[in-house]
Amino acid sequence: MTVEIYEENGVKRMRTGTPHGNVISMFGSNPNLSPQKREEYRLRAESKTEAEAFLTERFGQHNAWVIVANVMANFTTKNRKSAKSFEEAWHDLGFQVVTDIIYRTLNDLPAEGNI
Repeated sequence: MTVEIYEENGVKRMRTGTPHGNVISMFGSNPNLSPQKREEYRLRAESKTEAEAFLTERFGQHNAWVIVANVMANFTTKNRKSAKSFEEAWHDLGFQVVTDIIYRTLNDLPAEGNI
């Protein structure tokens, strides 16, 4: 899957492509979303994309995906709501939990069951 950030009418958007070349737009597919929700989803996706780029430089693409997914999932489990950005989830979980996520990812260990 490929991720592309493009600009349309002065607004940055992100779309992903499948290996077969089909393009999926994450923000234009549901006409029932309010502009506030669309903006919230866009900001969350941008934040995750930036985090993936940062972590990919250090740990590789696969490990970056796993770290981002686990940080976001642990935040949702702990707080019973979605994070507004990756940074919010990262800071809320704290040093110990984030370090454990990174350690387990880099050493191919299973994710811890409890937060």
